Amino acid sequence: MRGGGSLPEVVAKLLEKVIRSGNPKPRYRVGPFMERVAANLKGVIPDSIFEKLVMRNYGI
Repeated sequence: MRGGGSLPEVVAKLLEKVIRSGNPKPRYRVGPFMERVAANLKGVIPDSIFEKLVMRNYGI
């Protein structure tokens, strides 16, 4: 069973892109689409709504 997080190959591909970039950003998000969206929404929407979205996404 695989633990949480992204596959090493996905992270390595992004890391190569960052290294080759002439002007890298201070932060990069890597992972499935919904995880990246959730990271952006967490600071914008109320906690109760965020929790409902996460629970619905995971079928809880």
